[in-house]
Amino acid sequence: MGFNMGLVHGFGINDGKYPVRSEYSNISKEYATWRGMIGRCYHRTENRKIAYARYNGCSVSEFFKHYSNFYEWSNNQVGFGLDGFDLDKDLLIKGNRQYHEDVCVFIPSEINTAIQAKRRDRGDLPIGVSYHKQTGRFVSRMRRANKDIHIGIYSTPNEAFINYKKEKESYLKVLAEKWKADIDDRAYKALINYKVDETD
Repeated sequence: MGFNMGLVHGFGINDGKYPVRSEYSNISKEYATWRGMIGRCYHRTENRKIAYARYNGCSVSEFFKHYSNFYEWSNNQVGFGLDGFDLDKDLLIKGNRQYHEDVCVFIPSEINTAIQAKRRDRGDLPIGVSYHKQTGRFVSRMRRANKDIHIGIYSTPNEAFINYKKEKESYLKVLAEKWKADIDDRAYKALINYKVDETD
């Protein structure tokens, strides 16, 4: 599967300092996370361009380019190795497009999913807003605990967005408190202070 020393996805360098498999012969958490990060940014086959469209234009720092650097960094991070935690690059800095050692954090998938923007079918409307053809009004909804939550139907896109923004920011504060003991302090503060923009 290509776990030898050398280039990974034409960019990452596996320098051989640390193992890529665990004591049980499984791929190590460090290597799987590092390889996945590199792949999202640099393994750009046609199928992956569609599946990973939100990573178009993303990159990896020179520090993270080396597996040994990522291995050591990750083992010093809050939340690394916990089940259901993801490597995140843009919670601390909204819109960030680079996996960088100063801004990446490990967060629960529940939080990662909550802060991801869904652009499909919304067109030019604000985030969280869709047009309801039957009534000619605007619907506001959001994902919460893997369920679609209906917020309301409004006369204008702005009114719908304002209510979405209120519910989403409130939900992120709930998640911040729920996971406070397990996440980086910077991630907790980012969630508490998170502001939803129309173009998210």
